[in-house]
Amino acid sequence: MTLRYRNRTYVVLFIFILVVAFGMVMPRQLAQPILYQAQVGIQVDDLRYHELFTAQGQLDQDFDSVRYQARALMIHRYPSFGQTQMADAVEYTRGQLVVSMTTNTPIEAVTLANEYADVLIMSIQAAGGREILRNLLGWETSLALQGRVASDNEAKLLRDFVRLSAFTFNRPIEPVAQFSSVRNLSYADQSDMLRAVELQRQQLEQLIIPNASEDTREQYFAMVQSMRLFEAVMIARDANLAFDTQRVGLVYRVGDALMPTQPLPRNLGMSVALTLAGVLVLTVVIIRFDQSIGIVSRLQDIWRYRILIEHLVRRNLLLRYRGSALGFAWTQIAPLMQLMVYWVVFGYFFPGNTLPLYPLFIAVALIPWGYTSDAIATSVRSIVDNAPLVRHAYFPREILPIASVLTSMVNFLLSVPVLLLFQVGVRYYAYESVQIPATFLYFPIILLVHTIFVMGCALLLAALAVYSLDIIHVVGIFLQIWFFLTPIVYSLNGISTTLARIIRWTNPMASIIEYYREILYGQPIPMGMLPTPGIPASESMVRSLLTALVVLGVGYWLFRRTHDYISETL
Repeated sequence: MTLRYRNRTYVVLFIFILVVAFGMVMPRQLAQPILYQAQVGIQVDDLRYHELFTAQGQLDQDFDSVRYQARALMIHRYPSFGQTQMADAVEYTRGQLVVSMTTNTPIEAVTLANEYADVLIMSIQAAGGREILRNLLGWETSLALQGRVASDNEAKLLRDFVRLSAFTFNRPIEPVAQFSSVRNLSYADQSDMLRAVELQRQQLEQLIIPNASEDTREQYFAMVQSMRLFEAVMIARDANLAFDTQRVGLVYRVGDALMPTQPLPRNLGMSVALTLAGVLVLTVVIIRFDQSIGIVSRLQDIWRYRILIEHLVRRNLLLRYRGSALGFAWTQIAPLMQLMVYWVVFGYFFPGNTLPLYPLFIAVALIPWGYTSDAIATSVRSIVDNAPLVRHAYFPREILPIASVLTSMVNFLLSVPVLLLFQVGVRYYAYESVQIPATFLYFPIILLVHTIFVMGCALLLAALAVYSLDIIHVVGIFLQIWFFLTPIVYSLNGISTTLARIIRWTNPMASIIEYYREILYGQPIPMGMLPTPGIPASESMVRSLLTALVVLGVGYWLFRRTHDYISETL
């Protein structure tokens, strides 16, 4: 290859990477609205609520559960809570929790910051009051079993809680012999216990949905009514027990959030500069990689055999459906049948699932996963299955796994129109909305990152399978395990933050599936709210692209190392 041709190739490569990079980063940056941020502090007695903090004075996992409950209440009040235009954050600095809210207007930012802080205070107190309440219910259970009447109104209502099974705890309610009474508790214990009742009541009020059965609604109403009476009796006896987040005590809000005067900086210039720098660095790395193994000249050889690639893709598609009466219709039927199975299993056999539009939630992840699984399963066998062709003809051996990946990608692209129609049908049935989200325009960027990653896996595994056929069987088992380690039938929002972070960083497909889900479905939110599609975060997309390129680089390097020995091994 002449130097002039090589340099021209590098220029084209730089332009291509530049276009992809700006297409990946800038839509999210340009779509960012003008946002304002307000902050408010919460003073917490870390001795009383020590379980929320680590020994080093950092927030513990127990605090994640407290915050999860607070966020659930806020999402019920404000369906967009937690998304870009209503983002929340909580940090612990200098003995205070700092609550931040980012919204479109300064007034809304201040209002939501104060309200979120109040809900968080209730959740903190409730976390401390639940064990106190459990002991009280255990004492009243002991008295009831002995046939003794309730001593006061609070005791009567506590027995109603037991009778109605209004509370669930980490440990079951057990009869206790130690005397316990609401009025004998300290003020702090009574306050925390009352917050536990109030929080449970508000959570129950969210569960009373119109399509619930009559028996369920009656039970929920009875629980809510008994809790309201308990709150009224407690406050009537001591008005200071009323929820007041600014009363100085063991946990309270430090004043009101200050009105922001300036919007948050958008840093568009910085984003452009960093993108250009990243493109330059990536181009230099690829050039150095090319100079070591000659990737550009190899791509030129592969391009000369593009007719063979087209023939292999067409042959793979025809062989896959040869003799079938429905033919290529199976590209649509197979994923729809899988969708029905997972919908029934995880949507009905596991009633704890409360995600809205659950069939769409599964579909937008299941179809891209089908592309990944099919591409890897066929490419790992591609060289072994074409052994006669490899022995008797010369061509770049990379063509075989590449053709397998492209065959699976064609199947995937043929399923996309059906996926869009399915989305329109599901949204129209649930919300009478037939609009295809504009965020679908981001689909080619995600597909490019997805295909780079799959191509790297295909080259890596195809090379390994030449030396050991056991790899083919291992891959089949691994794909089944990989399926459940990828958030296809569940949401990462439903598991712990630490575990979700580990899955995202160690499983590239988890992030890629989340990108498809974000542009076609939206962020998973509680039942009764409409998920709104959006654009994936730029930094997350860049991380996934770099991961995909590393996998492709390692896979291609290994394939080139084994390329000249493939014919001899077969």
